[in-house]
Amino acid sequence: MEPIASERDFGDPSRRTFLAQERTLLAWWRTAFAAIGVALAVGRLVPEIAHLPKVPFLILGAGWGVLAVTLVSFGLLRQRAGDRAIRSGGYLHVSPQWLVAVTAYMVVLMVATIAMLFIHP
Repeated sequence: MEPIASERDFGDPSRRTFLAQERTLLAWWRTAFAAIGVALAVGRLVPEIAHLPKVPFLILGAGWGVLAVTLVSFGLLRQRAGDRAIRSGGYLHVSPQWLVAVTAYMVVLMVATIAMLFIHP
C-alpha cells in the first residue's frame, strides 16, 4: 500500500488556489480569443466567401469583438478581485446578474449570426 501524500508533496493549499486563479484568467482569455476568431470570420470572411452584403456581417462581427473585449476585461477584473479574496481568506462569487447579462448577449449574437447566414440566399 502506497503512503498517503503529505501536504509537503503538493505545497501550501493557497499556492494551488493562486495557480487555479491564474488558470481561470487564461480560460477567460482563451474564450476571448475564440470570440475574436468568430468576429473575424463573421465580419470579414463570410461576406467575402459567400458574396453576401458586408454591412450586416460587419455589425455582427463588431458585436463578437465587443464580447471578446468584455471577456478579457472581466477576466482581469475577476482575477484581481479573486486574488484579494484569496489573500483575505474569502471566496469570490460571480455575480448572477452579470452571468445572465453576458449569456443573454451571447445568445442574441449566436441567434443573429445563424439567422443572418440562413436569411441571405
